[in-house]
Amino acid sequence: MAVHDTVTVRLPENGTTGYVWSIVERAEGLALADDRWIRAAADGVVGAGGEHLFRLRAEQAGDWQVGFRLARQWESGVLEERRLRVRVS
Repeated sequence: MAVHDTVTVRLPENGTTGYVWSIVERAEGLALADDRWIRAAADGVVGAGGEHLFRLRAEQAGDWQVGFRLARQWESGVLEERRLRVRVS
């Protein structure tokens, strides 16, 4: 991607379970432009899941890493981790 472009990361999430995605590592060349939860099109069903949307904007050229973690805030364990490598030219 180029400087000032954005990349959107969508991760499946059901906050009613307590498990939510967070960014645990973000390189200096990427800015967090958006961080929000989007309800699935399940007609308002209680307990329905959705997606966690992260939008990252490239601030400078480089090879950058981003780390995501799915966990409950009150527990020390992690259910899932994902990493993303972003190359900005």
